[in-house]
Amino acid sequence: MSFMSPNSLHKKLIAAGIVPERARLLSRGRAVWTEGELSMTLILWKKPGDKLGWRHYTGDGVLGPKLLDFGGLSVSVDPIRPPDLAWPSSGAPLDDEVEQAPLPAQTFVTDRRDLAAILSSEQEIRRGDQTTDLSIGGYPGRLINALIIARDAGASDIEHEVIAKLHSEMTLESDGQRVDVLQDAKYWAKQYEKALGFAIPL
Repeated sequence: MSFMSPNSLHKKLIAAGIVPERARLLSRGRAVWTEGELSMTLILWKKPGDKLGWRHYTGDGVLGPKLLDFGGLSVSVDPIRPPDLAWPSSGAPLDDEVEQAPLPAQTFVTDRRDLAAILSSEQEIRRGDQTTDLSIGGYPGRLINALIIARDAGASDIEHEVIAKLHSEMTLESDGQRVDVLQDAKYWAKQYEKALGFAIPL
């Protein structure tokens, strides 16, 4: 049996209206597009057992493009219980379940303010049958992501919440080591400052 390539599957999803026609198809099964001020990335891959694998990223479409090397100020959204779907074979019509599978993640994040709030969370956020991948080890860097977006979007309440979290003297356990959140965040702020071209005061 021959299987559909990831880009062929993307084209089927475009034809079905699941992925917009303006999406750019890139290597490694990626389709990217923008929705207002948010960037969208859908990655498709064939999992072991010829199963469908996918992951959706929603990022900041304003400043994220300057930070693509750092993830583009984005969050990944996945189903809490991924359905067991077969990777489609070449020439076969798509099952409705395959067509619809990537759709719920696209509306998980509502706007830049919401994205900043999600990124500043210590724990995963669940909405409906979707969840975010927010590892505790990435928390200090995410706080800086949230701070950058909140300031640029004029979300002063989220900005103040992030600053308070940074200065709460919080430490966390990551890979068996204690991490000082503020000190780790300062490292990431310096990296982002170089890419963005402006200071990120904490």
